[in-house]
Amino acid sequence: YPLSRLWLLVLIDCASRAVLGYHISLEENYSADDVLQCIAKSVVPWKPMELPSPRLSYSDGAGLPSGVIEECAWRAFDVLQFDNAYAHTSAWVQERIIRTICLEVVTNRPKRPRSDAIVERFMRTFEDDSLHTWPSTTGSSPSDPRRNDSEGQAKKLRVDFGDLKLVADMTIANYNAASHAGLNGMTPLEYLRYRIERSQDLIRRIPYRDPTRLPLFLRSFNATVRGSQKTAHLPYVQFMGVHYSNDALAGMPELIGERVRLEAKVLDIRSLELFWKGRSMGRLEADARWMHTRHSLRTRRAIMKLMRSGNIDRAFN
Repeated sequence: YPLSRLWLLVLIDCASRAVLGYHISLEENYSADDVLQCIAKSVVPWKPMELPSPRLSYSDGAGLPSGVIEECAWRAFDVLQFDNAYAHTSAWVQERIIRTICLEVVTNRPKRPRSDAIVERFMRTFEDDSLHTWPSTTGSSPSDPRRNDSEGQAKKLRVDFGDLKLVADMTIANYNAASHAGLNGMTPLEYLRYRIERSQDLIRRIPYRDPTRLPLFLRSFNATVRGSQKTAHLPYVQFMGVHYSNDALAGMPELIGERVRLEAKVLDIRSLELFWKGRSMGRLEADARWMHTRHSLRTRRAIMKLMRSGNIDRAFN
């Protein structure tokens, strides 16, 4: 399917101009989950992608700081600045960020594009070095001559999401290892190392080493315990259209009808932690058919939407 647009979210260090993390979204409008994934990728140690051909290679020393500078892995921030997009201004999103990785969140003033100058300049460099070199580019404006038959070229090239991710990763990694005029010819990575070696930066690290357990991705939901003693239907909770239970809950019919709290890791919702009156009742597992493949909250929502529309049979298992 030809896409007329995509979202590239980037997190850039203002001092060094280094891209700390990025995330690609193919949604019509990117969401809070996309924002949080971009932030998470800035602290989880980066690794180069597997290249499909020996003719391709990253530039010498290329990469994201978290993967090539030891001090930048799992590193916390002081201040994180956003523009005023809806996905950024959510109080829940900002609370997650401050709880996990940052001391302060600042949003730019509306209609002040100069405050985003560093990001805007990087975006132009990224496009010029990657997507705008493709025959399928839509250019930078409706009058751009490079957009001639862009959809036809896209169908001909058949570039898939894997190709897109590879191009983005190589372009960004190479950008971090290229000399920058604003840094007197130093590369962003060299400038970061320069500041760290001279103790000009205070290194603080977050206390997590598992990306799936970052508080960025923990969300709480209220639910009611269901079941029936009359029909011998063991207690369970329903979350996003799926039944969840465990041995402890199944053995407590007195909880039927009680309000409980569920804590979900939104990147993998095969299991949830159940809390009743502030006490953990352990982790609940989804029905067996949902346990085979790791899937996110967003993926579950998409599956349920397709089921309701009849595009996926409810009896697909």
